[in-house]
Amino acid sequence: MANSYSGFLLTLAAAVDDAQKALVAPNNLIKTVKKDLRPTPAAQYSSVNVNIPSSTFTVTNLTSGSLTVSDVTSTPVVVSLDKHPSTGFDLPDYDTMRMMDAQMARDLFVDEAIKRMLEAINGYIAALITAGNFSQVVTGGSADVMTYAEFLEAWETLATAKVPIRDAPNMHLMMHPKVFRYTFAQDDFIKASSVGDQIATLNRTTGAFARTMGIQPEYDLDMPLAAGVYTSLIYHRDAMVLVARSMQAANALGVEQVIAFYDGIPIRISIGYNQLAFKKVITFDALCGVKVIRGTFGCRHTST
Repeated sequence: MANSYSGFLLTLAAAVDDAQKALVAPNNLIKTVKKDLRPTPAAQYSSVNVNIPSSTFTVTNLTSGSLTVSDVTSTPVVVSLDKHPSTGFDLPDYDTMRMMDAQMARDLFVDEAIKRMLEAINGYIAALITAGNFSQVVTGGSADVMTYAEFLEAWETLATAKVPIRDAPNMHLMMHPKVFRYTFAQDDFIKASSVGDQIATLNRTTGAFARTMGIQPEYDLDMPLAAGVYTSLIYHRDAMVLVARSMQAANALGVEQVIAFYDGIPIRISIGYNQLAFKKVITFDALCGVKVIRGTFGCRHTST
């Protein structure tokens, strides 16, 4: 139990590590993109360079002369830390706070804060899935579903674009839950992800596909839906990046802060006094940015 607001703040920070069990939506986009997560403090709207190997490297059949080498950092991708997901709560009175143990504090504050913030960050990533960012597209011929033939067409598109599609742990197919539902009912998909009755039964029991052509089919609540058109994306992890840094400590009178980490994402927890409401408040915020770094590493699928 905490004997002060400072002690309560540390209790909350410790609870964040245990909050991996927070009841959140399946934020699969966060889990399946490239990440650059560091505790280094940064200011909002500052930029971070993400260095990726150039796709314009050449190989020379060197019979004479000297080899011309390339610099892998010559054209870094610049990601702006322009996202600031934040949430907060009123704190109970001092006596009530003193009686809270770590589990009670997590149940009341941490799980809900983590849920809100992860859903916000996941939404930022989903907003990247546009025709402007991913020009390669397969247009579906059936409503609310991706057929196996369309899946293979997208697979061929990525293979032709020299995407490392054999890198199975990093290849994903992300669908809206409605598209996932109807796709899951496709016999060709089930046959492709099943071998024998035991695995077929497991598919139906868990509601999950096995890897198909090295790609893991999944669903996410934030996948784009506009004007009745559902957009799915087959992509390699290196198609998009999530960058996060610690928020700079605010030099504010009467505000106490600590940085905690959830799945590598730095989260600032602050306790201060809201003189407009005449009560203590607790806030959670993070600093991040998202960007498409390899547009050719993804292929959209649209279905109406």
